[in-house]
Amino acid sequence: MSVKESIIAPGVTRETEAGKTSHLTIQMIVFQLGNEEYAVPIEVVKEVVITPEIASMPEAPDHILGVGNIRGNIIAIIDLVNRFGIQKADYSQTNGSEVEEGVVKKQEKLTSYTLVVEADGFTSGILLDNVPDSLAITEENIERNTSVMLNAGSGTDYVKGIITLDERLIILIDVLTILNEEMENVNVAELAQ
Repeated sequence: MSVKESIIAPGVTRETEAGKTSHLTIQMIVFQLGNEEYAVPIEVVKEVVITPEIASMPEAPDHILGVGNIRGNIIAIIDLVNRFGIQKADYSQTNGSEVEEGVVKKQEKLTSYTLVVEADGFTSGILLDNVPDSLAITEENIERNTSVMLNAGSGTDYVKGIITLDERLIILIDVLTILNEEMENVNVAELAQ
């Protein structure tokens, strides 16, 4: 049997086999925060870059690390580990000094990455320890049982579902909700001045 694929929207395709029901394939970008995997739809991701130098902003919330210059655009860099209350990672860790033939080599800074996302006209960067992966799933892989998410406590408006794939559980987050919340925080801070 041959598989026919048609593009419906960016990141979404419909696959059909002769005589079978069609399945929507949804492209996700998956990344790790702490010990958990998170995903966002590929259409909100502009690019992944090595994290630029970050300039701290005065009186910014703890999870907003500051701003960085990415290809001439100044964007806020957000630490979702801190924002979600996950065990905080130290992005300034070093690989440690190595001794070779009695000479101590210079410590090297670990590389971090920035997932540049854009939603509703607002661009921001999400700080990551590792390069994210792409993943094709179907709607059937997403559990949208709201009672699970509502019972998880307040502040879970950004969780849109749990992707189940084999033994993996991946938390699907809504970048638009997170970015809009960040914009509200900035606007409230500006009004207070």
